[in-house]
Amino acid sequence: MGPILHALPLEGTAIAGAAIGAMLTANSMTIVKGTAAGMGKILAGPTFKKQDYMDTIFLVAKIMKVLKAEGAVALESHVEAPESSPIFGEYPRLLKDHALIHLITDSIRLIVVSSSAPRPDAVEDIMNAAIKTHHH
Repeated sequence: MGPILHALPLEGTAIAGAAIGAMLTANSMTIVKGTAAGMGKILAGPTFKKQDYMDTIFLVAKIMKVLKAEGAVALESHVEAPESSPIFGEYPRLLKDHALIHLITDSIRLIVVSSSAPRPDAVEDIMNAAIKTHHH
């Protein structure tokens, strides 16, 4: 077993080199660049960290607290201009993610403009449709 383990790094390097050479030979430069970009994303790690998810939960919780305490009208200024809102201002990293801010503000706007409390499943349907539209 010793000689096999001793040769393993050299054998692995030869196999990896042959695989990379075959990929470069068999594919167009567009595919090679796309593969390299994808590998870069894999090695860079996730875009969103645990703190981003926690901040999103805290942001929505603060918005719901204002909704419960002051009513839907109090949220209108926050929803219409999130970049100047003190609630959204507490989370500058989230403010940079325009897709997330649009998802939150569009969902809250539904609550603000509706004459009665919207059904929770209606809000969920709208959010799901927005996510599908954004990602497909």
